[in-house]
Amino acid sequence: MSDSVSSQDLAIIGGGAGLIGSAVFKRFTEANFKAVSLDSQHTNSDENKVQIDLTDPTQVEHFFEKIFKSPQFSSLTLVNTQGLSDPHTGPLKDLSFQQWKRYFQTNMDSYFLTCRELLRYQDNFKKASIINLSSTRHFMAEKDTEAYCATKGAITSFTQALAMSQTDSKIRVNSISPGWIAPPDSDLRQIDHEQHPVGRVGNPRDIAEMCFYLASDSSSFLTGQDIVIDGGMTRKMIYQ
Repeated sequence: MSDSVSSQDLAIIGGGAGLIGSAVFKRFTEANFKAVSLDSQHTNSDENKVQIDLTDPTQVEHFFEKIFKSPQFSSLTLVNTQGLSDPHTGPLKDLSFQQWKRYFQTNMDSYFLTCRELLRYQDNFKKASIINLSSTRHFMAEKDTEAYCATKGAITSFTQALAMSQTDSKIRVNSISPGWIAPPDSDLRQIDHEQHPVGRVGNPRDIAEMCFYLASDSSSFLTGQDIVIDGGMTRKMIYQ
């Protein structure tokens, strides 16, 4: 999109009912995009919020087929924020194969499905920006988080590869790796904020603003990048 927005600018937000996804949806709606939130947690479907299982290929295919019955769009932004948010699964020796697969199905397969469908409709938009939510946990970890961290590593690598596959197209692809993000009204300790070099824990709007930037022509020289938004925590030496 250009930095001025028209009714022909479409933003599709996967996981739009979640903490970050809802903030992203709000940001694009405020900017007068045609914004559509996709989430299994939506109780009812309408023009702007669609109840959908993003791990189901048939449902994802049906949605994209329906949305692109509209006139050609000037720009398309796809933001994937969906996924299992709890990184802790217990010791790997006790982790079931079914639970392992569930993390990959929800956190990674759904990104593949939405990105694949977008590529199939390239004739329906003039340019596009794909933004995939990863995590700082793709390069740092706590104990007992193997499944979650593995999916975030997969998202980052998938994003980089997809960006290189689109070097001759009108599609840019980037990922965002948030650090600690909490609702503004969270009951956090002072030390939670003070340990961050910027002096506070992140909030969903921090991520939404970066998504909006990556959708704009202001970021037209950015593709294949992973952008860390963590208040400086991953640059901080910590000794105990």
